Amino acid sequence: MSARLTSLLLTVALLAACKDDAPADDALSAFRAALPDEATLAVDVPGDDAEVTDLGLTVQQSALPLPATLRDWSHLARVFLTRTIGDLLDAFHDITKLRPVLKSEDRVVWWTPSKDGLFEALLVMERDPDDGHFTFTSWLRDRGVGQSAWRFLAFGTVTPGETSGDGRGALWIDLEHDRKPRTHGKVVVLWSEDRMARDLDVRAFDAATDGEAQQTRGYRYHEDRRGGVLAFDAGDVDVHVRPGDRDGMEHVRVITRWDEARRFRSDATSVGEEVVADGYRALVDTQCWQAPAATVLYDRRVGLARLDGHEETLLEEGDAQACPFARAAVPVLPTLGDMPTEPMAPPETDPARDWGD
Repeated sequence: MSARLTSLLLTVALLAACKDDAPADDALSAFRAALPDEATLAVDVPGDDAEVTDLGLTVQQSALPLPATLRDWSHLARVFLTRTIGDLLDAFHDITKLRPVLKSEDRVVWWTPSKDGLFEALLVMERDPDDGHFTFTSWLRDRGVGQSAWRFLAFGTVTPGETSGDGRGALWIDLEHDRKPRTHGKVVVLWSEDRMARDLDVRAFDAATDGEAQQTRGYRYHEDRRGGVLAFDAGDVDVHVRPGDRDGMEHVRVITRWDEARRFRSDATSVGEEVVADGYRALVDTQCWQAPAATVLYDRRVGLARLDGHEETLLEEGDAQACPFARAAVPVLPTLGDMPTEPMAPPETDPARDWGD
């Protein structure tokens, strides 16, 4: 868990001093077991442990091997999602280790101050007695400034599966209130997991971390025993072959696929005014490699004609047989839809109530 969220939600001292030693009721135990952890919502691309070598999508005209630039973009997408989602989930798991300040058969409330005492956090969980699914909300507020208002941080639902660790759910995070200094926007995550497969559907509304330009993007991830796929919107990127050719940006979507032998293929589809000006409807860049080396075994750029869709090969190097999949794929991304609205504040967020007493 990042130091930023650690300081926000809890401290090691609080965890040691405030563990709930009383027997937990069924709702509390079931919620703790069903709450997804970082591994459940991780974008786990095999072999993605090498240092990012090149942040551009530019296809260099040089002999193989090259650094897998499209793989680097998949790495950046994974890092963004991990920082946005994983840290918060770790914090939720840690706060549920504290003794609840309120507990009934189907409702549990946790409260904790930040390490520096400047903020405090509430996590409110409710269980639906009819079907057993859980909803939870997280709220933050400043301390020491009178009766300040609570700010919404996250809302989630969890429906446990029949087997331990299985289930499905949704999580909405308001990054404007998470107290990270360079985090913005809102992120929605839908997930499902069973013993056969794991799926994530992520929608980022004008979201960014660590100085990245804010953009509205979609991410889709699937893994099973045969391999996996990560498809995402890379935003506006300079995709021109030689630096200085053009200075415009094209909109890029990337899909990275891999098989059970950890062989990879990434296809990036670029569209924009300058692609059209060159006579193409789209450019498709392909790179194939084998983990963990992350060096390109096959590299190709194709221009799709505007009118009839005819493919014109603009660049091709390497062995096409090195690709685990014979043809390029078009990224299918989640429909972003409308930005979610903030849920109704629970009664525990009454500004007049002092949880520190």
